Amino acid sequence: MTIEWLTFRCTHCSRLSNVRKNIEPIGKSLKCSKCQQIFLLSNDNLCEAPKVLTFHCPKCGEEIKVIEKEGIYGRQVTCQKCHHNFSLTEKRKDESNFFEKQELPTIINNRYRKISMVGKGAMGKVYAVFDNHLQKKVALKTLITKHTEESEKRFLREAKLTARLIHPNIVEIYDLGVIDEQYYFTMEYVFGILFTNVLQSSKYKRREILRMFVKLCYAIDYAHEKNIIHRDLKPDNIMVQQDGEPKIMDFGLSKMVGDSQRLTATGMIMGTITHMPPEQALGRIDEIDHRVDIYALGVILYTLLTDTIPFQGKTAYELLRQIVSEDAIEPHHLNPKIPQKISLICMKAIAKDKEDRYASAADLAMDLEEFL
Repeated sequence: MTIEWLTFRCTHCSRLSNVRKNIEPIGKSLKCSKCQQIFLLSNDNLCEAPKVLTFHCPKCGEEIKVIEKEGIYGRQVTCQKCHHNFSLTEKRKDESNFFEKQELPTIINNRYRKISMVGKGAMGKVYAVFDNHLQKKVALKTLITKHTEESEKRFLREAKLTARLIHPNIVEIYDLGVIDEQYYFTMEYVFGILFTNVLQSSKYKRREILRMFVKLCYAIDYAHEKNIIHRDLKPDNIMVQQDGEPKIMDFGLSKMVGDSQRLTATGMIMGTITHMPPEQALGRIDEIDHRVDIYALGVILYTLLTDTIPFQGKTAYELLRQIVSEDAIEPHHLNPKIPQKISLICMKAIAKDKEDRYASAADLAMDLEEFL
């Protein structure tokens, strides 16, 4: 349902305020957010309807509508669909050609044969293709035509960093190339379901999921040994194959330890806020190290144990406040079947101070193996 707004000018300081039309505001009073004076809403101070801008989440493509006002660009917002936090910029404002309907050719570089499109986001598309060289089905990821220089750098970094990781529980990158002046890369095609669905399914026993989780910990530890930090670990970025093997995907926000090149400004939040530790949620770039991934693993473990996440603020601000200032309820208090010892393991992983977290994802895995 489209929300309609009316704009009124404060009779004391001329500040504009937006009020929902469906509450029939004419004749009612409103307290001005600037001068704190109460003024009457009437046809005399009714202004032209505000312009509504449409943005798309750079992670999942979800449409986000925002009333245009001074200072809107640069404002941090959280996608209500995937909880990705990003900054509003004019480049992300919706334009008629933003999601161009360009189609991948049926044959790509005399090597790949397109089968179907399997996913689409604000920045790119993923296709199932047949690789004539490898003689098997692979996934091909490509940027949309109208992308930013920053998104192109992230795309290339994802391909190059992930290609360094050869691990049974990390999706393998096969090839990086160009088609019609657009970059693409191909990767392992995973036949399976999202780890999100595994956590919600009654098909899997908790111990079985915990065994998958331990494998994820060792995979992340392997990435850390290669000096690569994921920075956006969450169940939606993990696939589980039909044989039960988990695969970590989407290294789009990953970075090399010691890499001085910044694609994120200090104070800008990138990632999924529900799975961020305080230092990442506050945008303290210089404080981010491999322990942000350990925190994210802790949040995934928390969900595995309790069927919920540690913090659930109704707004991005409230969620941020909880992450920074509040203590999570210990898992065994939410699920009495959980041994207190495993509950304490989880709480150590999501400690607010990174110095109090596990030193490595392998240490977390080894403590959990006692329960397998």
